[in-house]
Amino acid sequence: KVIEFQTKNAQWEKTYGLEVAKLQNTKEKEEFDRKLALWKEGLGPNPISPIGGGYQGAVLSPTGDVHFIPATQSTAVGQKISVVGTVSTYSLVYTTGAGYNGAALAPNGDIHFVPSNARVGQKISATGTVSTYSLAYTTSNAYQGGVLSANGDIHFVPNSATVGQKISAAGTVSTYSLAYTAGQAYFGGVLAPNGDIHFVPYAARVGQKVSANGVASTYSLTYSPAGVNAYAGGVLNSAGDIHFIPFSATVGQKVSSA
Repeated sequence: KVIEFQTKNAQWEKTYGLEVAKLQNTKEKEEFDRKLALWKEGLGPNPISPIGGGYQGAVLSPTGDVHFIPATQSTAVGQKISVVGTVSTYSLVYTTGAGYNGAALAPNGDIHFVPSNARVGQKISATGTVSTYSLAYTTSNAYQGGVLSANGDIHFVPNSATVGQKISAAGTVSTYSLAYTAGQAYFGGVLAPNGDIHFVPYAARVGQKVSANGVASTYSLTYSPAGVNAYAGGVLNSAGDIHFIPFSATVGQKVSSA
């Protein structure tokens, strides 16, 4: 009887443990779905890859200051490190959940934040003044990273955006047609020696570039498996090759200067 009781009790405890685990997983999934919905509306951080410190990306200003790019609604202030290593904060004009991702330095010294969920553009002038401006296109997870072109235009790299967007050297914001769009398509970009801007494939199945004269076109990739967030960011090496930085990719991939 004692052995029988112990056996049944052990089975009950196992069953109870499994049921509790199921309930816990259900609650965790519901909480995850809630956070994901908030992120898609620009009201919270990305639960898949949360930004703990509130910043994503940085830019070196002409004065030698390094500016961190505000990425969450809780990041109510900008932050920078001076050339001598002094850390300080400054007021921002606009904040929102997953607002900006990356930035680019304009020829006049302005630092432009790249809009992800933000509904307005935001920049810091060479003298440190923060201001906003109207964008020509906004959506959730719109752009991830920016690239300064050879003619002085700043191109935002399309993530889930359906159109390209750029800021001219004179400060004019405009959109242009893309050759390929998809959810979370590209993450970061690199300027090639010939003036082409290559978007780095994240979930995209094809490569995409914008020529020096502003024409978007696609090209085949040697590695682009479905459902894989392959690369995030890229680097131009001394030979002129562009190397994509592997995120979930199992192989490296590069675009040669030839």
